[in-house]
Amino acid sequence: MSDFQEPMCDGVDIVAAGDSMRALVAALDAVNTAKAIKDTTDAAAKAAGRVLDEVEGVAIELLAMSGMDRVTCAGKTWWLRDFWGLSVPAENRQAVIEAVEAAGAIDLVTVNTTSLKAYLIEQAGEAAGEGIRPESIVRGTPFEGLVSEYREVRLNSRRNG
Repeated sequence: MSDFQEPMCDGVDIVAAGDSMRALVAALDAVNTAKAIKDTTDAAAKAAGRVLDEVEGVAIELLAMSGMDRVTCAGKTWWLRDFWGLSVPAENRQAVIEAVEAAGAIDLVTVNTTSLKAYLIEQAGEAAGEGIRPESIVRGTPFEGLVSEYREVRLNSRRNG
């Protein structure tokens, strides 16, 4: 008696299913392997990022305390620069838009397309019904004709068990 088992993928006999099923199983196995490698690399990158943040903080503090403008070390010239961030609270949005218009800088007003897309996907999903992939997330909305959309089909997975 042989220990060999016919390849199965979630109860489907791959050999009996033919070449296309074997190719699909091979492709999904390759995707799974590549994702595992990426997950390991991502975890290492996050850990390195935490270390970098910590040692950069120390270097910033020491360079600021030194009073020097620039320091050449480790084959590089290092200096401090300011980084600014802004936030506009929801209650001030309209006033900020008016201030931008008054300043003649209307090109500064943009639409957060990530949030708009999430909103449209949610609305289209509710309109289409559970488990149904909508044909469009813009058609039939006030945004039809104002924004363009494209669909890219991506592979998703989840761990069973």
